Amino acid sequence: MPRRLTVTAPHEFCWEEVTLPPPGSGEVRVRTILSAISVASELSVARDGPFPSRLGYQTLGVVTEVEADVGLAVGVRVITTLGHASTGIHQAGRVVPVPDHIPDRQALAVILGEETHKGIRRVTPQPGERVLVAGAGLLGLLSVFNLTRRGVRNVTVLEPDTQRRELALAFGAAAASTPGHLPHDAYDVGLECSAAPHGFAELLAHLRPGGRCCVLSDGNWGRPRCRPPSMPAN
Repeated sequence: MPRRLTVTAPHEFCWEEVTLPPPGSGEVRVRTILSAISVASELSVARDGPFPSRLGYQTLGVVTEVEADVGLAVGVRVITTLGHASTGIHQAGRVVPVPDHIPDRQALAVILGEETHKGIRRVTPQPGERVLVAGAGLLGLLSVFNLTRRGVRNVTVLEPDTQRRELALAFGAAAASTPGHLPHDAYDVGLECSAAPHGFAELLAHLRPGGRCCVLSDGNWGRPRCRPPSMPAN
C-alpha cells in the first residue's frame, strides 16, 4: 500500500496509507528512491502547521508504470516534487528524466538549482557587481554555482563553518568569510541562504544603500538573540 509522510499536529508525524488510481492519459507512476529534506521549511510546517500537511518536495524515483501515450519508459529515473511518499502519479511533462551518468544525490539538487536560478534572475546581478551570499549550505552553494556560471565573479560567501567556506570556494566564490569581518555598505546584491535571523540581519548590513536582496531560504523565525558582531548598535 502506498504511503506518504504527514504531520498531523505540532511535531507529530504518521505514515498515511493512500490509494492511487492507475495512470491516466499522459501520466506515469513513480516509485520513490530518495526524497530530500528541507530542514528549515519542513520544521516550520511541523511546528506551525497547517495540520494535517504533507511534507517534502524533492524526490528522485523510477518510473514503474506508464500510459500508452507517454514517451517515458518503465525503469527511467526521474526527478519529481512528490515529497516524502513511497509512490505517486504524475503528469509526464512534470517529471525530469535523469541521465544515466548523474548520481542520485546530485540529481536531487536540480529543483533547488532551479529555485536559486529564479531568485538570481529576480535581482539580476551584473558581471561587475559585488554579490554577497549568506550561508553555504546546499542553497548557498547552488547560488554560487549559478552566479559564477552567469559571469558574476565577484561573489563573497558569509559562512561560519570552515568546511562549508572551503566548499564555497571550490564552487567558484571569490572569497568566503566568517561573520563579523566584512565591510558595511559594500555589496550591490545579497542572497539570503542561511535560514537564520542573525545571518539575514548581517547580510542586510553589508548591502549598500539601494542594494538588492533575494531571500531564498525558509526558516528565518523571530529576531536574532543577540546583535551580530558586525552589526552597529542603534
